[in-house]
Amino acid sequence: HRIAITENPEVKFRFYGLESLQKHHLRASDLVAFRVGGSSMEPYIFDGDWVVIDRSRVVPPSVAKPLNCRCNTFVFRYEDGIMVKMLQTLPDGGLNVVSLNTSEHKEFTIPAGSVDHLEIFGKVVDRSGWAL
Repeated sequence: HRIAITENPEVKFRFYGLESLQKHHLRASDLVAFRVGGSSMEPYIFDGDWVVIDRSRVVPPSVAKPLNCRCNTFVFRYEDGIMVKMLQTLPDGGLNVVSLNTSEHKEFTIPAGSVDHLEIFGKVVDRSGWAL
């Protein structure tokens, strides 16, 4: 769950039609892709998958809305770790952090007083398990 910096970074291009971006209220300039490492979001996102995030969407839904992979999955940094997990905003301003693979990764809470140690990079809007 770390972003690795290498001398020869892997590059993957994704092509989206303008109509598709408009339908989903996305701007190409806000999209960026990352390769995921780890099993915390299986079976939605697997180790080695690519995720595309929308950097303009950095506010997780509240706990009043049902938890959903498509609405709640974000890439974020908390303290010294970078993670891909589902987030829910609590009424007090804290956040629930939820993995799908609960047998290996337990849910935890980021208290409202620790949110300043949190940086949300964006909401996951697309995922891909393989590339040519």
